Amino acid sequence: MGPGGGLEYLTPYAQSTVDNYRGKLESLASAMDFLEYGDEDYVVMIDSAVISNVDLEKIVASHVASGKTVTVVTKAGVCNGSKTIDLAFKLDENGEIAKIVCDYAANPEYLASMDIFVVNKQYLIQAVKGCVAQGLYHMDRNLVMGGWKRGDVTINLYQHEGVALFNESTKEYYDNTMALLKKDVRKDLFEQNHPVYTKVRDRVPTYYGAECEIEGCLIADGCYLEGEVEDSVLFRQVTVEEGAEVENCIIMNNCVIRKGAKVKNVILDKDVVVGEGKEIIGSKEEITVYKKGAVV
Repeated sequence: MGPGGGLEYLTPYAQSTVDNYRGKLESLASAMDFLEYGDEDYVVMIDSAVISNVDLEKIVASHVASGKTVTVVTKAGVCNGSKTIDLAFKLDENGEIAKIVCDYAANPEYLASMDIFVVNKQYLIQAVKGCVAQGLYHMDRNLVMGGWKRGDVTINLYQHEGVALFNESTKEYYDNTMALLKKDVRKDLFEQNHPVYTKVRDRVPTYYGAECEIEGCLIADGCYLEGEVEDSVLFRQVTVEEGAEVENCIIMNNCVIRKGAKVKNVILDKDVVVGEGKEIIGSKEEITVYKKGAVV
């Protein structure tokens, strides 16, 4: 939000001297004029890789009450010893932070950061300037973990109890999208007091043919379905012709599954056409993806 209200887009490389992304602190440094403008006391930073529905008012209130330098929103049950986590925290028997790790496949006893931070604004401005001047560009490693180890930063952990879907690979995108088929996940993300707004693109209602069979699916409007669809997510204006079978798939806008085709365990980007009688059988472990406009 801009200081006067409304939405502001800040270009992270507006003043960068390099073409590649070196870290969030450098991006914040390039937006320093915006940070320094206005009289807000706190800055809330949220990355886009974790899907959740959180109450920011409660998080900010927790930060203020804690008196700590930084608040990090965390989620239990994400760390599993194999998934690399950007930032994770291990607590001692008193619930205090005992250890912090970055870019590490942390064990289940760790809490994973959801990449949501609340920081005192004036501290953030000075910290960004100081870190960038030393060639330190990473929020997690240099400011949070580094500052905690040096004794410069105190950390408040806010543990999110709801759904948190970490969306950092094709496999995770597939699993998280399929998780929307579960009523409790949909309810947690979309049926709370914090509605999700998006661009309205209303279409005519989906047509369900007399012989079609649909089970356990999430289907957008504008589709034309005459075949069999099971445990799948269909975006707008997808066509599944008579005799076609779709199972465990994510089918994006305007795709066409021709008569007699079989599609299983795949992601089809927009405007993909699967020809008559064709078979595409993927694996839930190694997801098959067809790019936009492909003809199979």
